Amino acid sequence: MRIVLSTPPADGWLNFVGGPPPMGLLYVAACLQVVPRTTVHVIDPTAEGLTTAEAADRIVALEPDLFGISVFSTNIERGIRLLKLVKELQPTVTTILGGVHATLFDELLLDQVPELDFAFRGEAEQGFPDLVTRLMEGADVAGVAGLSHRRNATIVRGTPEIIEDLDALKFPDCKGIDGVTYYRSWGPMPLFGGLSVAGVISSRGCPYKCSFCSKTSLGPARWRTRSAENIFEELNKLSHDGCDLVVFHDDNFSRSVRRLNRLCEMLLTADFNMRFWFSGSVHHLSQSTLDLMQQVGFDCVAVGVESGSDKQLKRINKPATRDMLAKGIRRAKKSHMWVHTFFVVGTPGENSEDHEESKRFVRELRPHFVDIFPLSVYPGSQLWGEVACDRQAKTVADSKPRLIYDYEGQLDGETVIRRKRDLLRTFLKSWLHPSRLLELVRLVRYNRSFTLWFRGAARRLPRLVSVIGMLKEAFIAAKGKDLDTAKYNEWKRRRRPQTHGGPKPHEHVASHNQ
Repeated sequence: MRIVLSTPPADGWLNFVGGPPPMGLLYVAACLQVVPRTTVHVIDPTAEGLTTAEAADRIVALEPDLFGISVFSTNIERGIRLLKLVKELQPTVTTILGGVHATLFDELLLDQVPELDFAFRGEAEQGFPDLVTRLMEGADVAGVAGLSHRRNATIVRGTPEIIEDLDALKFPDCKGIDGVTYYRSWGPMPLFGGLSVAGVISSRGCPYKCSFCSKTSLGPARWRTRSAENIFEELNKLSHDGCDLVVFHDDNFSRSVRRLNRLCEMLLTADFNMRFWFSGSVHHLSQSTLDLMQQVGFDCVAVGVESGSDKQLKRINKPATRDMLAKGIRRAKKSHMWVHTFFVVGTPGENSEDHEESKRFVRELRPHFVDIFPLSVYPGSQLWGEVACDRQAKTVADSKPRLIYDYEGQLDGETVIRRKRDLLRTFLKSWLHPSRLLELVRLVRYNRSFTLWFRGAARRLPRLVSVIGMLKEAFIAAKGKDLDTAKYNEWKRRRRPQTHGGPKPHEHVASHNQ
């Protein structure tokens, strides 16, 4: 059986071009290796910047028997367009949707998209190989873990699958998608230095219940983790493969201090010469733990601050106070970590006083990088039930996330955008603080990732100048003027990696022709 797994097409959405690889699909592809007589291909139209037509041509050229797409709530319509076109060009193909949106709206999708044959709910590393085996044997698919499908005039819904033993999963082959350039940026910040980068997921789930997060509805609020020994084994493999930098894509990599210390102890005895970046909380990490992490190569941390106001943090169910977050970030900076923070603007109940608290937080903490987002209300989140009045989605369009100011009774769009610009201006001005020069000197001296980035930026001065130009445009926007959209689109176009055409597919992951 020929299987093709794909992300949705970009169709002009260049935000994720050159971003991280599709880790979920690569995990499923790795688990399909146990199924005999299968050939698996993974392609990534999102990262390549392909249109629907280009992606469909690539897929159909592989003549798949089974075609699956992993979709989020933000790209569901692009995923459906691709699925419909592939089905039109090759009517015999069996089609599957998986991912967050398919988990939440499997019944709606099967009802409204006749070209869709199956939907997977939850994690599919166990259910997908079972489905493939049954299809090849002509057996009934009833009872496949997480599988939703039509049966006569009804839709049978699978219970979302939750993988308990993560150590038992095969490591994903992050080099399985040839010819695609990943990790061209860390958020909006271009990455320089020519590093070989790989992604790792060391845990799944999150014990916290932030009101804006859709993942709280996908399963029990329980953090499942791989052992430190299992993570070390994968890092050892990546080191032998020549990897320079590992990005941990966990929702909260640093949740367990005990596991973190154990992994660091193992890394102290290894000669990997790799650096590590992670996303997670730092308010519960001691100075000694952060120092140990930096010693073994953890150079960059992304922290979801969301707000500098205790009242807002409480409203959105964040597990830490303003003071806890501030102390954690200060400790991370003292350990010479590169600190990247995230803020959201427009959460329900936010007033001007809360906004001023966030600005004060940025002025006092001076993180090295800040991402600021207007709040989006995602299906499955607590806010979706509260703000959208828990309305039943009747169409695919109804099931998509919306910005907070699209709902009555919330902050208006003008206020949200003005506060975003104001917070951005505050961050940009923080770089005028005299302490920034000393911070940069310390980062260059003690933070190898920053040193490599800085050297790479110097070697690619024209691109660095373009980034500085975008920061200038952002500063102008922060002053209240509109961002030059034409300049921004041209900048994004220049960052778009070259795609690979031709009749020969280059996305081969694994073949088992037994």
